[in-house]
Amino acid sequence: MPRARLRAEADVAEGRLVQVLPQVCQREGHLVLLYAKTAHLAPTIAAFRDFLIEQLPRPS
Repeated sequence: MPRARLRAEADVAEGRLVQVLPQVCQREGHLVLLYAKTAHLAPTIAAFRDFLIEQLPRPS
């Protein structure tokens, strides 16, 4: 289970977060992050990219 889900479980249990569209929740799939390749990548984009790489399993 991804660490992000583990961190959110307490908030879901307490009602601070709710699952949106549970009927379309997919447990497997592909994610593609597209961004413009520039000499100076915005720090927010780099941080989001790095977060995804750290949190999501690599396809085998």
